[in-house]
Amino acid sequence: MTQETLNKKILFVDDDVNILSAFQRSLRGSFEIVGALGGEKALQELETKGPFAVIVSDLRMPRMGGMEFLARAYEVSPASIQLVLSGTAEVSVAIEALNQGRIFRFLTKPCAPDVLAATLTAALNQYQLGITQKSIMETQLQGDSAEILDSLKALVETGKQRIAELAQTGESIQSDSPAASSTDPLTGLFGPDAACLAIATALASDSPPQLAVFSVQRMEFMRSRYGQAVSDQVMLLASQHLATNAELTGDTLYRWKGKSDFIALLARPEPLEAVKLDLQRSLSNPINQFFETMSRCVFLPIKITVDAFSLAHASMDEVDARIEAFSSMGN
Repeated sequence: MTQETLNKKILFVDDDVNILSAFQRSLRGSFEIVGALGGEKALQELETKGPFAVIVSDLRMPRMGGMEFLARAYEVSPASIQLVLSGTAEVSVAIEALNQGRIFRFLTKPCAPDVLAATLTAALNQYQLGITQKSIMETQLQGDSAEILDSLKALVETGKQRIAELAQTGESIQSDSPAASSTDPLTGLFGPDAACLAIATALASDSPPQLAVFSVQRMEFMRSRYGQAVSDQVMLLASQHLATNAELTGDTLYRWKGKSDFIALLARPEPLEAVKLDLQRSLSNPINQFFETMSRCVFLPIKITVDAFSLAHASMDEVDARIEAFSSMGN
């Protein structure tokens, strides 16, 4: 079986046979879909027909709930990208699922076919990205060039900074969890360590790509005024908004080191200014959302601003400084 075929295999898990049939009918031709009626049957499919690039599971299922199934599926197939597609629309449930550190996206039923297809494409790209990054890291560990050493130094320095930040806030790192070091537990995106490695690798290439920075505005105010739970919900919605409205499925989207920023490595043929204007237009409308706090329900417009620049002739310090300067303008 070829790698290309593996990258298109998607396992759908639900306790309703009619829903599974509807998925297979609507997505046939675009994706390679395998349906499983319940968690136990899905685990059998993983063992006999895997590996799967993407696993999509309902949450509320008898005998074995969705979160239990996904935890066991991770043990069998840790490289698979996991999505939740559930009739439960509560934001708190979405955050709980994403905080497991393995969930890439949380979608609610009914889900529009174009949204589902776009999300599956993004998940397949994320799967391929993970394979590519693993290959790059293995190549780098075997190499002996100055560029590779610089990339590893940048990654180590970022790790030290992250450990220092966590020590100040009283948080801890679960070092035995693969997701803890590579993904952001809230959004499911690759986190700052992976972003720094990707940037360092891009800087060492002959044709560095463009880099886009997305900053969620007034995050410090929202965090201090409404608390961490609301700010987490804001960042979760912002990540989903970027993936859908900015059409970043063909690019590489990361959660950055700050508390309000995302970055994307762009491989687009258009001039830089045209790319920047296109991103600004796609994100020009704010996300208008109600949030529940401890005492009341508040309405918040979420605005995302964009900067984009070339990585040609740049250093890691210069890239870091430019991202920090742009982020500080909105907070």
